[in-house]
Amino acid sequence: MAGKKFRFSLERVLKLRRHETEQARQQLALVRRKCSTQQERVAAAKNRLEDLSLEAPGTGTFEPIAFRQHAAYRQDAQQQLDRAHRDLQQLQQTEKKAQAVLLDKSRAEEGLQTLRETEKARYLATELHAENAFLDEQAISGFHRNQQAELL
Repeated sequence: MAGKKFRFSLERVLKLRRHETEQARQQLALVRRKCSTQQERVAAAKNRLEDLSLEAPGTGTFEPIAFRQHAAYRQDAQQQLDRAHRDLQQLQQTEKKAQAVLLDKSRAEEGLQTLRETEKARYLATELHAENAFLDEQAISGFHRNQQAELL
């Protein structure tokens, strides 16, 4: 016995929640890629600073200008490293926020999905009950017809 098809009343909302969850997932992936790139920049800036720290100023001469130039290069490298660290920390904060958004969106979608599954299970149980009641009625009617046919 085929009844009407199951329709979840909040299907459009569930679809919207799925879309929002996917967007949040993509945003988190983007932020993670940016974090990874920034970590590489931090490592490169750190290596540059270490190289400048190991490198002696000038080429064997002890000229004050060579020392000042070396100190300026070193200071510039330190500033770049500090900037890279700040940018990385900001990206890590953004990543945490993106994770929180994804978690919220996932929970909203999950709640609606659970509601949909519950309603579908209830619908299927009702349909099964109605089908069984119909089959019982058919069996009883057939039994009564057979009884009346035997009496005649």
